Amino acid sequence: MSGDPHEATPAQASESSLSTPGYLTTLLRHFSDLRDGTHGESVSREDKEIHFAHAVDLLTPVARQVLIEINTYLLLDTGMVHATGLERETDSSVGAS
Repeated sequence: MSGDPHEATPAQASESSLSTPGYLTTLLRHFSDLRDGTHGESVSREDKEIHFAHAVDLLTPVARQVLIEINTYLLLDTGMVHATGLERETDSSVGAS
């Protein structure tokens, strides 16, 4: 040990490498929601749809940016990026693509 107060001890380094990555925590929470019939702690269909709409609002700009970059750099601007926004499906569920 160098004596640097900001340097992690072996125990701290080991502990941080054992913590669960955020994406796995999120995936486990999603599986729990599926099991429990909830969505982000929402139980009623209306609340689930509101929760979903909020997620669409948050994810749309990120997804759009990724797709624009793929179109620009990999597809050489031969593709098209289009977002539907929220739509009521034929089975009365809500979707977005």
